[in-house]
Parts: sequence; C-alpha cells; structure tokens
Amino acid sequence: MLKIKWSNPALGNLSKIEEYIAQDNQEASTRVSQYIYNLTKKLAVTPNMGVGGREPNTRELFCSKYPYVIVYQVQENIIYIVQILHTKQRYPKSGQNIE
Repeated sequence: MLKIKWSNPALGNLSKIEEYIAQDNQEASTRVSQYIYNLTKKLAVTPNMGVGGREPNTRELFCSKYPYVIVYQVQENIIYIVQILHTKQRYPKSGQNIE
C-alpha cells in the first residue's frame, strides 16, 4: 500500500470546495469532501485508477458522483495529490506549475 501525501494547494482546493458548498448546505459540504478524500485513499491500493494527465507525470481521477477531478502523481511509494479541480474550472496552461 502506498502513502498518500497532499500538496498545500490540494488541501486549499478541498477547503475552498467545502466552504463554497457549506454556504448553502453544510451536510452536502461534508458529504462531498468525504467522498473526495475517500476516493484519494483508494489510490493507495490502486494508483493507476486515473487516466494519464494533461501535464507530464500526472494522472487524473474523475469523481463520478461530483464534478471534480483529482490531479495526482505516482512517485515511488507515494501518491502525491497535486490539485483538486472543478471540471468547469480552467486547467492551468501547459508548462504552468499546477502546484
């Protein structure tokens, strides 16, 4: 089983998602953030669940229940969560640091 490590930007993304949804519905906010968090935990067992990412050396795992994509990297024994993006959010331009 691989370790999961979250980047500061990814933690910030998840926090912003929670805050935004909580403005209307605290219960839904908790449900969405738990779903995303639990999905990232599955990567520890199945690191290639996602598809090849748009940026080199990244993979993307699309949340089937909610409109979010988890951008991550597989680095030796670590799954590195790089970003959590809304599917309508503009993806960083190629060559731009996604962290």
